[in-house]
Amino acid sequence: MKPMVVADPKVIDNINNNVFKPRKHPGIMEPKTVLIPDTLVKSVINAIEDYPVKALLANGEILVRHLKGRNPPMEKEQLRQTAEKFSEKYCPNLRMSSLIQKVMKRGLIKW
Repeated sequence: MKPMVVADPKVIDNINNNVFKPRKHPGIMEPKTVLIPDTLVKSVINAIEDYPVKALLANGEILVRHLKGRNPPMEKEQLRQTAEKFSEKYCPNLRMSSLIQKVMKRGLIKW
């Protein structure tokens, strides 16, 4: 099922009558430019002076791949359900063992 978007008829009429251009109608949101802090700019300049640029680019690409490939940790309820499914499948006669509980604690979000 695709979401339906219905435009305001007045805006459509104004666009058709050339009151506004389609790219400048009132529903357009223009994000403001984000300024980079001066301390960050200075630290980047210092890092570029100390290390070769090729090595920084290669390490940056590795970091980006690592961050994009990460999955967020499970929520408490989702983790409990996963542990229950695991224990039902592999050890149905036993309650959750201490090993399963240790793994659960390690993967839990702690806000």
